Amino acid sequence: MNFINQTLIKGFILHGISDIPELHVFTFFLILFIYLLGLAGNLAIVLLVCLDVHLHTPMYFFLSNLSIIDMSSSTTALHRIFIAFATQNKIVSPKACMAELYIFCSLTSNELSILAAMSYDRYVAICRPLYYHTIMSRRLCGLMTLVSWGFGFIEMVPTVVFVSQFTCYISKEIDHYFC
Repeated sequence: MNFINQTLIKGFILHGISDIPELHVFTFFLILFIYLLGLAGNLAIVLLVCLDVHLHTPMYFFLSNLSIIDMSSSTTALHRIFIAFATQNKIVSPKACMAELYIFCSLTSNELSILAAMSYDRYVAICRPLYYHTIMSRRLCGLMTLVSWGFGFIEMVPTVVFVSQFTCYISKEIDHYFC
């Protein structure tokens, strides 16, 4: 006889940062303030790189991509806590949890790939300064960025598919605000 433990979970309960009701409003506004500060800083970097012609170099191009990734990953990580504070609904479905996992892990992989591209850019600038503009052309920078973004989103598919196949969970309660 083969007995397979298949506990079906209809949703996970995220406990979040604080279960003390008196701290909810303060915690919400503190997290919102820090989140908006981070978004404003990253948006300022992207806008400055786009608007200032002197910043149209590979280093700043990669830095603006890194800022976009940072804005996206912080939004992915914190959207659930904002929903929980606003609606008092701390339950997240397994599909939403897997989507959150996929997006966050993909963005993290993208970030590491962009950092690798940035390190190659600095390597060429230091070790091959006379050939820098020939090697680090706009075409190569665009190609490296495209490959970084594509690789990041493709790389995480097998991992998330594998994790989504789990059928047995120890608990449906998660002591975290992120799935």
